[in-house]
Amino acid sequence: MKKGISIFVVLLLLTGCFHSEKLLLKNEQVIYEYGEDIFIDPNDFLEELDEEIIDEIEVISEQENLMIEDQRLVLADEEGNEKEYVDVGEYDLKFVYENEEKEVKVVVEDTTAPNFTDFLGEIKIEQNALNVDFNKFFKCEDQSGCTFTIQNEVDLSTIGEYELEVLAKDEYGNENKAISKVIVVSLDEALAGNVTLDLEGTVYQSEALGLKKQELAEANKPSSNNPSTNNTVQKPSTSQNQNNASGYADSYANEVLTLVNTQRSQAGLGALSWDSKLASAANVRAKEIVSLFSHTRPDGSTCFTTVENDGSYMTLGENIAYGYTSASSVMNGWMSSPGHRENILNGSFTKLGVSCYYENGTYYWVQMFGG
Repeated sequence: MKKGISIFVVLLLLTGCFHSEKLLLKNEQVIYEYGEDIFIDPNDFLEELDEEIIDEIEVISEQENLMIEDQRLVLADEEGNEKEYVDVGEYDLKFVYENEEKEVKVVVEDTTAPNFTDFLGEIKIEQNALNVDFNKFFKCEDQSGCTFTIQNEVDLSTIGEYELEVLAKDEYGNENKAISKVIVVSLDEALAGNVTLDLEGTVYQSEALGLKKQELAEANKPSSNNPSTNNTVQKPSTSQNQNNASGYADSYANEVLTLVNTQRSQAGLGALSWDSKLASAANVRAKEIVSLFSHTRPDGSTCFTTVENDGSYMTLGENIAYGYTSASSVMNGWMSSPGHRENILNGSFTKLGVSCYYENGTYYWVQMFGG
């Protein structure tokens, strides 16, 4: 009888000593990508959790500037301000339930390459242009910041085409490469506006182009001693003092239409007809290129937003130039430039508006094509 009782007591003691762990590690660390919100889910770290205890598991950080807010991992800066994202690095956490505790690690890595947000695939730069910064023709973005490295060189002293390999790199060594074609153009093409502005709106020019502009401006100034020396240069009618005259030279604009149709006839193409809506748009653009010589308007929109298009035009084109003192000289400049020549001899165009605007000794020219 006593023997049976003794066995029962031993079994009871063995049963009382048994304990089942609730927190079993599945992953000692979990990796997250930098730039993402990090939500700490116990199921990512622990094995087959009973749904009844998930809400009772406490997540603890012993790092002073690291907090858990609504399961989201939050990192604060030195001043206690919450950062947008948790920095790249390793962070220790603890899962606690009753008398159990498991240590885990959160790892934040940046493996994402920068993105090009603005990339000019073709750049036209004048021969011998000064202080050219090719980095300003591209933009990239990355959560950890990015910089550009130009992998090869462009010989700005020689007209021709070059390949520019652009490498965007972030703080953690992730890279993105792209190729841009750089075309080094002549002074005449640059004077006709056949160059590319950088993303800040800067036009890079040579010393020779600067001198040429001054020369053209001086040639346009009337002489007080001998007014007849400027008989070949048409000045717009104005009530202002002649030295400060500004306005439209309509006869020059009409002459350009005639010269365009001569070129088209020689190429076997039909003549363009004068279009008042395109001419109005050209007048707006001629004034705008005084302050910003670009196919982009001062407000950042495309040049074609000046055209009142009620469906009359399926395609549009624009040529701009400045500094030329006659219709024949600006036409020679445009015809010497492949891009401008292409517009003039484009078989899809049927209409044309032209503007010639004079201000501070310089003529500004615009052709607006429609078809």
